[in-house]
Amino acid sequence: MQRITIIGLGLIGSSIGLALKRAELRDTQVVGHDTSSEVARQAVKLGAVDKTEWNLHSAVEGASLLVLSIPVLSIPDTLEAVAGSLVRGCVVTDTGSAKQAVLAWADKYLPPSVDFVGGHPLVGADTEGVQGANADLFRNGFYCIFPSPRASREGVKAVVDMVTALGSRPYFMDPQEHDSYTAAVEHLPIVMSAAMVSAVAKSPSWGDMSRLASSAYHTASSLAGEDPTGNLDACVANRQDLLHWVDQVVLQLREYRRMIEDDTEALSKALAEAYTARALWLARKASGFVERSGPSPEIPGFSEGMMQMMMGEALARRYRKLDELFVRRDEKDRKKPT
Repeated sequence: MQRITIIGLGLIGSSIGLALKRAELRDTQVVGHDTSSEVARQAVKLGAVDKTEWNLHSAVEGASLLVLSIPVLSIPDTLEAVAGSLVRGCVVTDTGSAKQAVLAWADKYLPPSVDFVGGHPLVGADTEGVQGANADLFRNGFYCIFPSPRASREGVKAVVDMVTALGSRPYFMDPQEHDSYTAAVEHLPIVMSAAMVSAVAKSPSWGDMSRLASSAYHTASSLAGEDPTGNLDACVANRQDLLHWVDQVVLQLREYRRMIEDDTEALSKALAEAYTARALWLARKASGFVERSGPSPEIPGFSEGMMQMMMGEALARRYRKLDELFVRRDEKDRKKPT
């Protein structure tokens, strides 16, 4: 009987287990391990794994496929700990979001008799932890795959087969390119969310101010409210790429500050461009990011150019009127007798 072991039974690990169980793989046992006995118990109760092992070496013993679904900075110690317990031909994969570092650790700690094929499922979930596990979490999404230079064809196929069983689409990427992109669209939003929370929460008026915080603050602060250990690991493991994108946002914030202060027309265009860029992203996401020739997909009701023109001009007119009101108010104030 084939044995698949999942180390880390949180949202991703337990969802992988649920999806594999639903796929009804022939003669396959799914074994789990988690440092939390309560999490392990819940994973068994959910049916994400057939059983759990509290001892790490017992969990990986005899496994033909080992999935590491743990914080990125926990991966090197785990690889080093299990290396001597893995059978020849075992395929090891992970779900971390920083691939260059993970591939380097695998090359350092794993024996030549073991294949390492890195992975990163691209998923979106509103919940965290084992309680949010869902067999459909990966369905129709992309699952990035990163074979190590010494991985065998059979090892790569084993991970591709797993990804397919999850209902995902295998997507091979260069690790360096992946890390730069992920720093921009996954790790940067975490830092921005945390920075915003830090800025306002440190205000002496936060106690009163917090009563006014509603949906906008809730949405923008949500990433800061995720597991700080996971957030820290993502930032540190992908430090250099993240620093580049933080610098880019700092430049943009300075430019937005200038426009807010004295260039309302430019601000209106910038806001319209940001609106359009996000709308186009959502349109592509809804279409499954299918590559197509010709013009970009249309946003319902507006083409990109039309939206930029109409939104930009409308916002510009609105803000010019506001500027005129502020100018008249300032002139009125200056004419008041002192």
